[in-house]
Amino acid sequence: MFEWTSNTPALPSRPVIPPLAISLVVCICAQQWILTGLYGNSSIVVLAALSLVIISCALLPVVPLPPLPAAPIGMALLVGLISAGAFELACDQKASQLLDTPVSSLTFEISSDPSSFGDRWRSRAHAVKDGQTQADVWLVSSDQCSLGDRVQCVGQISPLKDDLLGRRDKAQGICGTVSVKHITRIDPPDGMLGELYLLRQNALAAIQPEKSDGRALLAGCACGYRIDLVANGIEDVLSKSGLVHLVAVSGGHLTTVAALLAMILEKTRFSGKIRLAVVLLATAIFTTFCGAPTSAVRAWVMTGSAMVAPLMGRRSHGLSAASFSGLTLCLIDPATSSDMGFQLSALSVAGLYIFSPYAEYVLAKLMPFQLNVSFLPQFIRFRFMRLTQGLLKQIAASVVAQLITMPITVLAFGTISAIGPFANALLGPAFSWFVSLGCISVALLWIPFIGELLLSICEFCASSILLFSFMLSSIPGACIAVGNYALPIIVCTLVMGLLLLVFWPAVSPFAVRSTCALLMLAMIGSRLVTGIIVGGRLVVLDVGQGDAILIQDGNHSVLVDTGPDDAVVQALARNHISGLDAVVITHLHDDHYGGLDELVGFVQVRCVYVGQGVSDNMPDEMRDALHQLGLSEVAELSDGDKLSIGQFELEVISPDGATDGLENEDSLVMKVQFVDSTSRLSALLCGDAEADVIDPLIQSGRIDTIDVLKLGHHGSEASVTEPMLACLQPELCVASAGEGNRYGHPAQATMEMVGASGAYGMCTMDTGDICIEPLSDGISVSCAVPYDGAAA
Repeated sequence: MFEWTSNTPALPSRPVIPPLAISLVVCICAQQWILTGLYGNSSIVVLAALSLVIISCALLPVVPLPPLPAAPIGMALLVGLISAGAFELACDQKASQLLDTPVSSLTFEISSDPSSFGDRWRSRAHAVKDGQTQADVWLVSSDQCSLGDRVQCVGQISPLKDDLLGRRDKAQGICGTVSVKHITRIDPPDGMLGELYLLRQNALAAIQPEKSDGRALLAGCACGYRIDLVANGIEDVLSKSGLVHLVAVSGGHLTTVAALLAMILEKTRFSGKIRLAVVLLATAIFTTFCGAPTSAVRAWVMTGSAMVAPLMGRRSHGLSAASFSGLTLCLIDPATSSDMGFQLSALSVAGLYIFSPYAEYVLAKLMPFQLNVSFLPQFIRFRFMRLTQGLLKQIAASVVAQLITMPITVLAFGTISAIGPFANALLGPAFSWFVSLGCISVALLWIPFIGELLLSICEFCASSILLFSFMLSSIPGACIAVGNYALPIIVCTLVMGLLLLVFWPAVSPFAVRSTCALLMLAMIGSRLVTGIIVGGRLVVLDVGQGDAILIQDGNHSVLVDTGPDDAVVQALARNHISGLDAVVITHLHDDHYGGLDELVGFVQVRCVYVGQGVSDNMPDEMRDALHQLGLSEVAELSDGDKLSIGQFELEVISPDGATDGLENEDSLVMKVQFVDSTSRLSALLCGDAEADVIDPLIQSGRIDTIDVLKLGHHGSEASVTEPMLACLQPELCVASAGEGNRYGHPAQATMEMVGASGAYGMCTMDTGDICIEPLSDGISVSCAVPYDGAAA
């Protein structure tokens, strides 16, 4: 029957890095140095140069590296700097001319699908006058426009802001923002390109991506249309499970389309050159049909380079083709180097070519034996071996792609998908088949019965894929927020990659398994140690314009409100929280419960509490979040109820009856006390309840003096009164508000009143997270950002 035989995989050869790859890296760095304004930050330049010198000095004496080709690298550096400088000057000139041009005299050709921009839609557009493109702009309108539409409107042009987002937009070739007041005319696209865009619009109208999640996934994979993926939260689910890259139209999609065409063309009598031309033309049409994302354009140029090279008598080399395509695009349009899709795509391809064989070798070392299936029939044995090898390659490729792109993804998103490699091994092949079926379905949508049948099959397949994706993303710890560790992670990733490439060591099975075991023990140990060394503390988290208060004592913790969005995930990561005993939602305002669904996959939540009577009025998105967290229902808290978290006790003192949770005065008001043998702490958490709710509680004796007052309603003018502060006598008053919020929170009059009472006044938008710890004779306060305030 089944037997185990020894498994001794061979160390793969060290990959050869072509000069084109080094030239591409140098060119991108040179362009980004100009376009992002790093040349004005001398400390960054000095630090980067010093790091390169130290690494070079450390490695060169140990390993004799071949001499780098100075001429092409120097040329790439020079051309990169010149092209980026010229591009920036051209953008400045275009922006200046654009501000002097009436909006009504321009026609805006929509060059991207719109994205949600608050309560409006934002699209990238070419500003055209007299048939000549003047500049690229963001077109912000309350009306949703389609890719290819030609829009005439009345509005206002504003320059880009001189901040991080503004510089990022400028680096991508955006010259300003047009705020549309009224659209006067929308014309459909014209010409051959217009016909292709109209075909896409008809396909999307037939798919109806807004109808179901499965159809939204089909539209994203086969048409590059992501609006409903984002609106329905599907993209977040795929991101947490590490599968979002399978949806983005890039090399994988082009490979699938090319393989389908090649299979069909093999049945014809066309020559190899004609088949090649048909494949290149068809994949170019598909790329344009999907909106020509930069990652797909890069993949098409790379595919074309690899296919054409043998016809020109040159050896096809994947990394050289990828480098050539990237270098070509960056030199034609320097804004390409600032496109995150291009960066991730190029890094992934390079990483797969360089490190995938080594990753497969290491994974094989983890398995000291392999199953001997020689007794099985040959065709079954062959397929079994193909399956196991395919799974190994899929996991290795996923790990490599995730690690190699980590310097970008960690900075951009602040998260790492821990379940990603397993999810890719499980669902990666299914996605490939789904993309094939989806492309065939879109091509045949015009046939009445067949088109509808294929669409229904695709919807079923997509729903099945999403079901498994949702299950994987809901596993606690499926996605890890990096918190304050982004920079160390990036540095370690880069250094380890460089060391691996230089030394390319053979490894023993014992070393690999021991390293994995040590890493697992370190992760488990860090959680245990954190629970032991962290004493009682109350942390007002910086989550922007919203509330989120962490109460922790050792391994026990509760979160009061979750803020408006995913900022709470990073805030919890900064404070090393991976599990919560409970989440308390004070009332049903989005800035207090909006981040609940973001906890899915990051943090295990055991229970969610709301006020008495509130559960019947919970919005659908909150119910969906509960379901994703694995909770069937919420628990209700009423006046007098108490929660114990370690040495902390939380007592509800308002409201005194059932409410619908929709108004500020419906907020759960909780008295917090911490008492042990050596320290104490008392606090009042008000939610959005203001002085008109708190004053009667003081008068009735429900609460007296406290150490900390969490100001109600983000420190609004009505949150406190002088008599209220005189009775409570807090040492510290804390407001949570977002910088530049439109409400003016915290109110200046409130903070002045706090200071006049003799208390310290703080706000999270100035100090970041505010951590309050109990002492025997008072409280200890520490901030993420140094605070120079003083008691008045």
